[in-house]
Amino acid sequence: MRKPLIAVCVAMAMLAIGRAQQPTGPPALTLTPLDYFEIQQLHVRFSHGLDGAADAGAMFASVFTPDGSYVDETGATHTGREALASFAAQDRDGVKGPTNIRHFTTSLLLEPHPGGLTGRSRVLIVTGPAGGRRTVTQGGQYYDDLVMTADGWRFARRAFVGAGRPEPPAPPPATPVARRTTPAFTAEEYAAITQMYARYAFTWDGVLDDGREWIRLFTPDGSHTNETSAPKQFFFGHEELLGFARAMRVRGSRVPETVGHWITNVLIDRIPEGAAVKAYRFNVSIAGLGQPGGLGSSGIYFDYLVKTPEGWQYRRKNFMGANSALPETATTPSPASRPAAPAASRVQPWTHTLAAQDDMDIRQLYARATHAFDSAAEQGQAFARAFTADGVFVDIDGRSHQGAASLAALAQRVNGGKGPGNATEFIYNQLIEPAPGGAAGKSYVVVARLAAPGQPATAITAGQYHDTLVQTPQGWRISRRTFVKTPGGPATASR
Repeated sequence: MRKPLIAVCVAMAMLAIGRAQQPTGPPALTLTPLDYFEIQQLHVRFSHGLDGAADAGAMFASVFTPDGSYVDETGATHTGREALASFAAQDRDGVKGPTNIRHFTTSLLLEPHPGGLTGRSRVLIVTGPAGGRRTVTQGGQYYDDLVMTADGWRFARRAFVGAGRPEPPAPPPATPVARRTTPAFTAEEYAAITQMYARYAFTWDGVLDDGREWIRLFTPDGSHTNETSAPKQFFFGHEELLGFARAMRVRGSRVPETVGHWITNVLIDRIPEGAAVKAYRFNVSIAGLGQPGGLGSSGIYFDYLVKTPEGWQYRRKNFMGANSALPETATTPSPASRPAAPAASRVQPWTHTLAAQDDMDIRQLYARATHAFDSAAEQGQAFARAFTADGVFVDIDGRSHQGAASLAALAQRVNGGKGPGNATEFIYNQLIEPAPGGAAGKSYVVVARLAAPGQPATAITAGQYHDTLVQTPQGWRISRRTFVKTPGGPATASR
């Protein structure tokens, strides 16, 4: 009886080995920092192309594969580049153009799979007539299927899903092809410029170091033009820029906790002189927290950056209101000048030192935490995993929630039962810097209640997240997060 038993055991062992050796399909792609930032730029180009109808819609269509599709805010599907360009070129309200800003995106989360990547992000959508008040009247999430093409990453499918609606079914995987184009920037350059815009918001709104931190972002002959004032304001060189920042501090009673410049959709293009950048800014009415209509468009930046030995800096910065005429000064990278050369600077230029890999990983962590908190996925455990085992979240009312059980309970109490389509937390200006023992992060956060499409959204509360981040064997995690209320808001604003 022993020989048959041995034969059976050997046969079972050979079968197990054979199964183990069978192909299990290609492994999931490894997401690199360059992948992340190029896909971030794809998202940004989507918004600029759709809002501005650039090149008769061709810019918008170019972010898709030739047979790509987009499910819009009405549920209609547009497939193929001709149909996509035609959709983007539509201008029923007569507002489209280079200064039209409508789609404000954030919280990009990418998940690799064997055929490419799936993506998920948040969006607030502004509507209103040209020349009239334009407010957020819709919002939700984008669900994306992305694939590598000969020209870089492209959307094979993008679907808008309104807040509170179920996520769409996953599309079949696309087939990637080898890339033939050269990236316009390195991952480190994308990370530095993106961080520069977050730093711009914090240093300007808070007038950090009495304005000196803000002027560190400019070259000594840098300039800032504000087209929204009458007459327009023009500041040249560090001394004038510093005076401008200090004057606004007094006028606006600004402190480090002030939130005013909500910047997103930072579109970065290579030019011979350095980089041409367009970025959206939207407005959150702090005085109007809790009232419908407190979220709206503000304006758009047309900027020119140069790369110095210390890193990227502003050479020319131009701000203009949404849907305003595009001045000639916004379309040329040539430095503005005055008859007299600017005085030598008294500040050292800002230098970006965070590694691109860490920058990407922490941005992914932030996005994952936002999506997990709003959905209360896995009974809140998905949110708790964004923190260390003994991590702490201090909420807007000053209450501390420590440890996985407490953090999961918080997500459940606030958002339990709302599901993956829930979207209330919108985070912008993610400023991440190295710190002893890990990294320090800050971001602007607004909690919004989105009404039925066409009805004004309500900003419930706004402020800043201040984070302490550490690297663990599982990757970057939040060890402490504090919600810092902005001045002028309600005394308390529990969700």
